Amino acid sequence: MKHLASATAVLLVCSTAAWGGGHDFPSPDSTVTATVPTVDGTQVGWFFSSALHHEVREFFTDLETVSGLAQLRLDVPSNTLTSQPVSWQVLINDVKVGTFDVEPGYVGPIAMDFRYAPIPAASGGYTVALQVTSNADWGTGGHTLAYAGGLDHTITIVPEPATLGLLGAAVALGLARRRSGHA
Repeated sequence: MKHLASATAVLLVCSTAAWGGGHDFPSPDSTVTATVPTVDGTQVGWFFSSALHHEVREFFTDLETVSGLAQLRLDVPSNTLTSQPVSWQVLINDVKVGTFDVEPGYVGPIAMDFRYAPIPAASGGYTVALQVTSNADWGTGGHTLAYAGGLDHTITIVPEPATLGLLGAAVALGLARRRSGHA
């Protein structure tokens, strides 16, 4: 029973590490289209307009197919919106996986989990994009997103179940070989 508990713990740690790595996103490597793309050393933005194509986009190469679960953690450090929220859509390889709103005056963390059908890699990886889908009236403000520093700004994407199954089998085989004395 002791070995089973150890194998389970190792499998959980290994499978969590294989979730696409928990990438910084937005990050200094992101392509940002906004009124002021880089506000300072920790935030990008002023976002408020789909007509101006406000978005954040980044390409990642560590997974072939994503299974259908993503965790997005963002932080809104500055918000001058006065009357209308900014609505966003979240895309993976141009497939919409979720939406969220930033309400007027809201400053702080935003945490979301998205479930969707498996998405195959494109050009050797996957592109994550946040796109503004609304238009705040001109002069009614905008908001920023954290991209560096201690504020939340990560995307964690779970690989397809077959990838996790292979990882689990490899861990179990390694533990079984170690237990029987084969290295």
